[in-house]
Amino acid sequence: MAPEIDVAIERLPATQRDALLLRLLLNQDWESVAWTLRTNERRAAKRVERGLKKLTRRLRQRGVPTDVEVLAHVCSAEGCAVPPPEGLTLSILTSIEASLGKRPTFKLARRTLNALAWARWRRRLVIGVPAFGVLLAIIGGIAWHIDSLSGHSRLISAWVFWWCA
Repeated sequence: MAPEIDVAIERLPATQRDALLLRLLLNQDWESVAWTLRTNERRAAKRVERGLKKLTRRLRQRGVPTDVEVLAHVCSAEGCAVPPPEGLTLSILTSIEASLGKRPTFKLARRTLNALAWARWRRRLVIGVPAFGVLLAIIGGIAWHIDSLSGHSRLISAWVFWWCA
């Protein structure tokens, strides 16, 4: 089962992987995990929680039946049962420290901004087009009602029948 866990941990996003390794493998408390990741304790706990959920889901896809709580218990028990090899703790902390200072690439920033812009326009269309249709229907209904008070002129009746037919 260890190779499956290792592969699944490697596929996690860096923030979740770092939080999981610090909390479960190195058995650090929430305060030191948050301090190492340069975030607050609530966010560090959320990263560990999300990482465990993804890890559980990926293990289930590989045919390993597991649960989030059981996996957390096993990881922390296995991580604490045997002290980590001499250089592992240092390499984990060095890796985390190196990844914290990196900025996203320009290409990534551009893709993110484009995705946000498209999402904004998509939301506008999803809301705007039906709202415009409802507005036209209301205006048409008002015109129809006003015309019905005068006995339905041929112009509006002809237009409605032409449009609906």
